[in-house]
Amino acid sequence: MPKVFILSAFLLWLFGFIYNRIEHRYTTRYIIYFVLLFNALCIVLFRALMEWQSQKWFLFLFLAAYNVLYTLNNLEFWGLVSLLYDVRQSKRLFAIVSAWDGPARLVGYGIALAFASVIGTENLLWIATGFMVCSLLLFIPLAGSAQMKNLAPKHHHHFATQTIQQIQAAITGTKLIRNVAWVSFVSFCFYLVTNFVLYGYVKKQFHNDNTLAKFFAVFLVITRGLTLILKPLFLNRLLDRLGLRKSLLIAPLYLLVFSGITILLTGGNSNKPGFYLFMILAISADILRSAIQSPVLLATLQPLPTPQRLKGHTIIKGLMDPFAFLATGVTLLIISSTMRQINLQMFSALLALLAILWMFVAFSVDSNYVHTLTVAIRNRMLNTRDISITDVNSLNFLLQRINEGDEEEVLVVLNLIAKQPVNREKFFLKALQRDSPKIKRMALRFIQLEHCTGALPELNRMLRDHPDLPVLPQLVRTIAALNNNEDLSGYFDHETQEVVMAAIEACLSQENSSRKTPAEARLRGLLESTDLRQILNGLKIVRKLKMEQFSGEVVALMKHSNETVAQHAIQAGGKLANEQLIKSMLDAFLAGGHNKHLLDALFQSGEIAQEPIRRVVLTPGLDPAKRLKLINLIAKIGGPKAVDSLEQALRFSPGEENPLLAALYQLKFTTKEDNSMYLGILTRSLSLAANLVFLKHFLQNLGDSFELVRQSFQIELNTLKTKCVWLFFVFI
Repeated sequence: MPKVFILSAFLLWLFGFIYNRIEHRYTTRYIIYFVLLFNALCIVLFRALMEWQSQKWFLFLFLAAYNVLYTLNNLEFWGLVSLLYDVRQSKRLFAIVSAWDGPARLVGYGIALAFASVIGTENLLWIATGFMVCSLLLFIPLAGSAQMKNLAPKHHHHFATQTIQQIQAAITGTKLIRNVAWVSFVSFCFYLVTNFVLYGYVKKQFHNDNTLAKFFAVFLVITRGLTLILKPLFLNRLLDRLGLRKSLLIAPLYLLVFSGITILLTGGNSNKPGFYLFMILAISADILRSAIQSPVLLATLQPLPTPQRLKGHTIIKGLMDPFAFLATGVTLLIISSTMRQINLQMFSALLALLAILWMFVAFSVDSNYVHTLTVAIRNRMLNTRDISITDVNSLNFLLQRINEGDEEEVLVVLNLIAKQPVNREKFFLKALQRDSPKIKRMALRFIQLEHCTGALPELNRMLRDHPDLPVLPQLVRTIAALNNNEDLSGYFDHETQEVVMAAIEACLSQENSSRKTPAEARLRGLLESTDLRQILNGLKIVRKLKMEQFSGEVVALMKHSNETVAQHAIQAGGKLANEQLIKSMLDAFLAGGHNKHLLDALFQSGEIAQEPIRRVVLTPGLDPAKRLKLINLIAKIGGPKAVDSLEQALRFSPGEENPLLAALYQLKFTTKEDNSMYLGILTRSLSLAANLVFLKHFLQNLGDSFELVRQSFQIELNTLKTKCVWLFFVFI
């Protein structure tokens, strides 16, 4: 087995080097075809050579080849997934997709358990070949998809088994990645040693291939089954309660204690205790690595920039495996060559040493994680959509940064916390204790959005203590949003207009009618004021809260002598979007002035404006330029009524076919029933185009004196060509 480990390491490097060479010469789909076919052919080849199973070369190559085939399968699979999905889908990339690895193992082990004694262990390879063929058949439609046609890993690297320089660059990029690599390396070494000893016991306990196959099938089914149970049920809770550091220490600490027990209980001559103890160690190491360590290590990489995070993911998924194979194989060879008698206590001591080293590098990962998170916050490199922080240690660290960090750091932390599935109230309350008005305003907005009613006592205390003026408007809005019975009318006459607006908005947003009446009166006072600033503030409130009862005031202010006031009134009318305001806006548009603002406001009104606009478009004698703008507006608003309005306009104004057909084309209209009108337009257009072509060729024979006329004919032909394209689309 030590020699198999060493051979596996070198074969992994060799095939990784070959894979790295071919992935930059061929598209991804051809590489995947090659890997799937290569794996299937290798399995068939080993089945064909099974008569040499007693030969050492066959056994060495067979065992080592399993690791190579598994690694190649991972390389092509994860390479494909990471190329198909973008960075923001990393949770899908490394969670949902990889979640099927466990059930696949269970199915495979279950098949081995069920069929080993029926068809023989050697013939299980035919079942494996069948699954590879199924994989190939499933990939064929994917390979033919548009996403896969020219997909190639141009600048994408797996960092798995390439050159020594690339491996060194991947590991030494950051301290966090380096220590994550060491944790992965030590834990896999521990797993290999326990399996080495367990295989030695199994060799003595089972004397034929069927019983051996059943043992491994049951053993692996139990292992993967427990992993699938523990991972979803306990991992998140464990991580949230214990934090990253303690979660990383669970596996090595447990295995260290159990290794110590194994040292004490394997001193006798009986093989039974050692067999059961190392079987439990092997199961525990596999479960703890899969269910706890790997997900926690992935979580520690979240503060890294995306390229480095992908490197870390790849390291955890396989970069350190060849090194672990080599180191474990060399160590076991040295032990077997230097020791006259190998006993279980020595192996238990070796495992205890590995567990201690595991704990040491796990501590380093935790400290590196905190440093990396600090740098990411300080440099504002965190993407709140990509990171999920729920463990107690990280949350306490973020709470500390709110208390001690500078203004920019605190703002980043607040935005990050607002996206996390945790209790955020204490973070917002801590931010309110900072002196920065900017931090306080952001915290107040989040408290309002999250409806953190538990923060009301602190907010009321702030209000009583006369907070800073920049904070007061948002404080008033937040308190009103959390408490419908809070009377804030005392701020209606505040010297600062921002505070007055906040108080009016707050009272108008409350359900208490006794608060709304004085607020409406105060708002009407703003709209009727002679102070332009107060009028504009009143219009902002009307627009924001969509106060339809003030439609009359808004209509009057559309005609205000001040341009800014009139424009703000038009914007408010677009938000309120009732028939009175839409009619007033259309009248103003026909009268001239503020055309752009009026059209924008009508567009904001939405489909409710379609019918009034249609009536205006069908008005006889309307200015063609204004009709054209309204036609374009109908198409821009869209909706079911837009097509009907445009078709009516097309019948009403046949001379304006071009803009109307362009608008219908923009709406992707196709006729389903009566298309005689469109056939008539198409026939006339083709007839006119034919005449123009004839005239153009006729004039061409008369010399250059008619060049200008010919060019005008060509322009007209281009217009007719576009018109016919629109009409052809109608009949599709």
